[in-house]
Amino acid sequence: MGRASSSEHRLLVLGLLQMQELHGYQLAEIIDSHFDSQTRIKKATLYDTLKKLDSEGLVTSRSEQRGNRPPRTVYALTPQGDEAFLALLRESLQSYQEPGLHGDTALMFLGALPSAELRELLQSRRASLERALAKQSAHDPHHGALDALLSRRAHHQRAEAAWLDELIAGLPD
Repeated sequence: MGRASSSEHRLLVLGLLQMQELHGYQLAEIIDSHFDSQTRIKKATLYDTLKKLDSEGLVTSRSEQRGNRPPRTVYALTPQGDEAFLALLRESLQSYQEPGLHGDTALMFLGALPSAELRELLQSRRASLERALAKQSAHDPHHGALDALLSRRAHHQRAEAAWLDELIAGLPD
């Protein structure tokens, strides 16, 4: 998937903080495990986003220390942050945004490779996609809004697999 915009980063961070208070590392872990293929948000960008949200009064931060661990900053949503989250959510949901598809650039140059090599590479891509689908279906079922995200992701992956099958079948021998 493509790079997420600043407003998408803000929406993601504010939305996660609406569910519960989290420290930066927890946010990064949640994003890496559930949303990385959609956002590609780097940790530095995440922390920069948190700093901006804090300076704008959309989140609060407090230092917390447990045991011998170094102190960590815990973030919580403010009432203004909740309003900003809902405004971003409404804005994002109201119109269609074409997904950025990772790997589109390479598709412009398919003709640069011999058919046999291209077939092998696309079959490898198809196998990689199957592994991603299998990995996703192996996760525990989620409930609520996360189901919509995972369902959409699986739908796009199945459509990509069907498209790859057509493309591979149409390659000259």
